[in-house]
Amino acid sequence: MKSYGSQAALRRGLLTGTSAVAMTLAASVAVAQEADSTDEVVVTGIRASLEKSLDIKRNAKGVVDAISAEEMGKFPDSNLAESLQRVSGVSIDRERGEGSRVTVRGWGPEYNLVTLNGRFMPTSTLGDGASAPSTRSFDFANLASEAVSGVEIYKTSKSAVPTGGIGSTINIKTTRPLEAPGFKATASFKLVNDGSLTDNIPDADGQHEMTALISNTWEDKLGVSLSLAKQERQSAEAQASVGWRDAISESMGDQWGGIHNSWGRSADWSTNPPSGDTIYRTPQNMAYNLVNYSLNRTNGQLTMQYDIDETMRLTGDYTYSKYEIEARGNDVSIWFDHNGPTSTWGDGNPAPIISYVEDWNPEFGAAPSDLSMGASLTANQNENKSLGLNLAWDPNEKLSLEFDFHDSSAESTPNSPYGSNNTIGTASLAVRSQGINFENEIPVMSVTSWAGMDAFDPANRLMTGNAFRYAEFTNDTTQFQINGTYQADFTDYIDSIDFGVSVIEQDVRSAYGFTQNDSWGGLATAADTPDDIFSTETLRDKFAGLQGSELIPESFSRVNFEKAANYIITDHDIENCGSDYSCIPAVLDTDRQINEKTSSVYVQLNSEFDIMDMPASLVAGLRYEQTEIDSASQVPNPDPDTARWVANNEFYWTADGTVTTSRQADFDYMLPALDFDVDVLEDVKIRLSYSETIARPTWADMQGGIALATLFRINEGTGSSGNPGLLPYESENLDFSTEWYYGEASYLSAGYYSKDVSNWISSNSSLYTSAEAMGQAGLIIPHPGIGGLAAEANTALGGGQQGADAIRGWIADNRASNPLVDTSGNAVAISGDVAANDDITWRITAPTNQENQSQTVDGFEIAWQHEFTGNIPFTDVSLDGFGLQANATIVEGDAEFDPLLNYTVSQFVLVGLSDSANLVAYYETDAFQARLAYNWRDAFVSGYGGGHVSNTEEYDQVDMHVSYDVSEGVNLFLDAINVTEESKRIHARDESYALFAAPGHARYYMGLRLTY
Repeated sequence: MKSYGSQAALRRGLLTGTSAVAMTLAASVAVAQEADSTDEVVVTGIRASLEKSLDIKRNAKGVVDAISAEEMGKFPDSNLAESLQRVSGVSIDRERGEGSRVTVRGWGPEYNLVTLNGRFMPTSTLGDGASAPSTRSFDFANLASEAVSGVEIYKTSKSAVPTGGIGSTINIKTTRPLEAPGFKATASFKLVNDGSLTDNIPDADGQHEMTALISNTWEDKLGVSLSLAKQERQSAEAQASVGWRDAISESMGDQWGGIHNSWGRSADWSTNPPSGDTIYRTPQNMAYNLVNYSLNRTNGQLTMQYDIDETMRLTGDYTYSKYEIEARGNDVSIWFDHNGPTSTWGDGNPAPIISYVEDWNPEFGAAPSDLSMGASLTANQNENKSLGLNLAWDPNEKLSLEFDFHDSSAESTPNSPYGSNNTIGTASLAVRSQGINFENEIPVMSVTSWAGMDAFDPANRLMTGNAFRYAEFTNDTTQFQINGTYQADFTDYIDSIDFGVSVIEQDVRSAYGFTQNDSWGGLATAADTPDDIFSTETLRDKFAGLQGSELIPESFSRVNFEKAANYIITDHDIENCGSDYSCIPAVLDTDRQINEKTSSVYVQLNSEFDIMDMPASLVAGLRYEQTEIDSASQVPNPDPDTARWVANNEFYWTADGTVTTSRQADFDYMLPALDFDVDVLEDVKIRLSYSETIARPTWADMQGGIALATLFRINEGTGSSGNPGLLPYESENLDFSTEWYYGEASYLSAGYYSKDVSNWISSNSSLYTSAEAMGQAGLIIPHPGIGGLAAEANTALGGGQQGADAIRGWIADNRASNPLVDTSGNAVAISGDVAANDDITWRITAPTNQENQSQTVDGFEIAWQHEFTGNIPFTDVSLDGFGLQANATIVEGDAEFDPLLNYTVSQFVLVGLSDSANLVAYYETDAFQARLAYNWRDAFVSGYGGGHVSNTEEYDQVDMHVSYDVSEGVNLFLDAINVTEESKRIHARDESYALFAAPGHARYYMGLRLTY
């Protein structure tokens, strides 16, 4: 036997996070499948996958769960994230009906490290079209599940496993030809029926997915495998959203209806208003948005393996993925000025708002307000490339070495001539009153048209403000690592020693720029705006399934993005764009770069022994890591002469060049790990693990340079900054579990875990002057709304606190000749007075470590997997082929959001912390498979910052899979996702503070799989 066969397998296990025993078992299954013996029962399908996963879990050191392919090219689910949610302690977030982000034991995606074949892989995404990634982990969307042979979830850490995850380290394994000798080929074709397209895109086509995988070996020395996948999918989502303002930040106190009121109303217009010591919020805007998505995913991986001799195996692989996504949105929205509101409130703290209405009464001299309808286009592509080389070498019977190198890149760029994320606004100046009712599952918008006008009539619409954004993100990663195992014979206490070194260097660049036209008063009149830009779109039917949908407006005007954009660009000058309109796409004036280099070394001691005739093992290790960070940031430099007042409560500035800053940081950690297990009975194992782990800040949090928002308000401007000097989260972890393996595919396990986490990263906001924010002594950016003209208008209108619209209107009517006032076109623009010295106050939000805070998260996990055999008692009905999986996780943590603290108090919250449960029933014969899966996740915090919080509400989902082998190598299958069409809803501090609501839709895959 080749010495390589045993020791190199062990080394591959250390690299990919797979135990040597598990690799041996997997190889045994592969050999069994190749054997031609009438005495041997070959297990395939669901049961084979469950048995392999059980073997990995049982023989691993520490707490490990796994999902294995049922056969080559056949993973249990069509999406990797959706497969992972079947594992105890794992829950997922969904986007566009697909599983996308993974939470493990209550820890969200930024706290879980995802590796590909044991390697750190770069990740790249533009998120909303203009943002850096909020996680470092490799994106599940970049790989089709057919190319994956298995996924392992390491819930406890060991020194030989890469750091980066507090919740878990998730390793995705792809096909290796020499690990499954012989010729194999599989191909599949799927037709996709997405229920969201029924009414939104009636003529949608291109709904298909194709995959192919081929593998062959020659003389058990040379192996080649190639996998290809092409997926095209369209979907749609109807979204209802509300934007909120904290009452405290608006200085509104408990004087509902009295502040920002130019019509003389009093607090009597509010029913049961919140008292001054109550936390509450006021709505800023509301929108219904219909978004159509087009996704195109291309995957490919080529792997070549060659056994140079009996002691050396060389593996080379190239992985490529391209993920294109386009989102076209059309919305109808209302915006509030907080002038004379009529509001109704419920009891409680935070105070639940029931309804909010603003009325533009002509008796008080008010003019019609606007009903906004806009179009958006987000179009980006993520491209990943990875070249890897691996040499496994057994110099002698005691020593195994593995050398691994990979050079990988991830890049996100716009996929549209307009840029990465673009919005165009239109408005109908025909609104008499507008409001929101929050008594239903979906917020209900109400709009009353001005006498003699129809706010929803396309003939009354005109073009208003717009923004064209351009962003790029790149991540280049180079990693070299050496891992080794030495079989110790110089002591009775140590069986083997694992050791290794690794160097990872990542160059990250996030660049951004935009062109914005703040002509919210209108670019042209409604009569001048071409009618073919608009078309009527039904609205109410898109939200069917959400309570209250029957009360929303029946229809609105859809805006054709390309026609609107071309009309704006060719017929109307865009601010600072020039005659050649070269600013579309926008210039990258914000450019942030990070170089991060991490060096690590580890040693791990392995020992097996008996305790009172009970087999036991101990793995003890220590890992040292050092990280150096160099950050350089370029951000726009505000031009003090360009601060302008362009709408009632909207101000903006433009840039004059850029400002560059740089910063360096470094840190190091010593991370111990200990795993102990003992077989107290032949089939009962007890585990105890202790480790210290870290999770690094996201790239978005580490970006340097303060970027001021170009739009600001009457009270203050806003800005944001990253922090390259952020320290990682630190966690002390303790795990205890008991596992009973009572069958080949049956087990019962229960466990407790505790994680004591420090160095929490939270978001703090502080007030700055313009000079402090930009680091430029003497810089003043004058606020047009608080300068001399505004003060003069306020006095002329009677003093006190006049409304923004009244002050701006008085200036336009009485000071049109002032050089600071521009009344050309349909808009009134008022510039800030530099001489008045009225500086804008900036509220800057930045991440920071809570170094003196420590929070504990603990939980219980229970999992049961059972394969039924025999008959139902007292009957002849056979249970053979039936099986059940069930698990539940209960988590609790100190790091929870307190809704009774106002927005000025910094809080640190564990995003994603929630209980979860799964129930899967299956039936399998030689030719037929069926699986029904139920997944439940409790409510959880999905985001927070600057005092704001978003809570995703409780969610459950039912999925189904059915397949039938028509003949040998020919399989028909049907997958159904979210068959009960569950909806999604997100709220803020109180359930009435709706942030997002969208009806759910079922998705069906029908396909054919061929294998040879």
